[in-house]
Parts: sequence; C-alpha cells; structure tokens
Amino acid sequence: MNILKGNLEKSILESDMERIEEYLAAYERECTEDFDIYSYYVSYYLMTENNEKAKEYAEQAVRLNPFSVEANYNYAVCSELLGEMLVAYDYYRRTKYIQKKFELNILDENELEDKILQLKGELLHSEWADQLTD
Repeated sequence: MNILKGNLEKSILESDMERIEEYLAAYERECTEDFDIYSYYVSYYLMTENNEKAKEYAEQAVRLNPFSVEANYNYAVCSELLGEMLVAYDYYRRTKYIQKKFELNILDENELEDKILQLKGELLHSEWADQLTD
C-alpha cells in the first residue's frame, strides 16, 4: 500500500495523468477503506478541469469526515472554482476552525486567513452580502 500510495502521490505532483489514472484504479482496488482516495480523486478531477466531479468527491469526503481539514479545504476550493463563493467562504472558515480547534498544522494559517478575507471582501460587494456571517 505504501509504495502504491507514494507512486500515486508522486504522479499527482508531476501531473502525469496516465500514471495517475493507472495508480488511482489500483489504489481503489487495493485500499478500499483509505479516506485519502477522495483527495486523490479531487486532485485528479481538478487537473482535468472537471470541477463538478471534483466537488462530488470533496462533498463525499466532507460527509464521511466533517472534521477533516483536507476534505473541507477541498470542498472550499471546488466551490470557489465553480463560482459558489458563499459556500467557498463558509468552508474555508470551517477549515480554519477545524485546524485551530484540533491544533493541526496542515495548511498555512496566514494563507487560509488571506483567502477568507479575500472572499469576504468580494462577497461584501455582491448580492450575497446580507448572508455573510462572522
């Protein structure tokens, strides 16, 4: 499993689409219970610019583990790419909260805060301004 996982992660970092597809299929067969498969599929579908499919996998991951920093972050990214800025804002905030609450250091806290502030600024000047929460 570790070798296969390492090969899959390497192929994602190198954007080797052919290898990613090959390793994803093998990983799904051999590692049926590994939660990371959702993140791998999100990465793959984002690389292929199939943002809707990426969001489907991100949503499944959030449903399975609502306290996963990666799952919430992936859902935020996919929502933002699909123009769902209010949803993205909410999930970036959730990501920040979960990371802080459980004292995790997965994502850069400053970059996450910058993204939240950027989206908040955009939303304040939109039709969604009245739905913002702090």
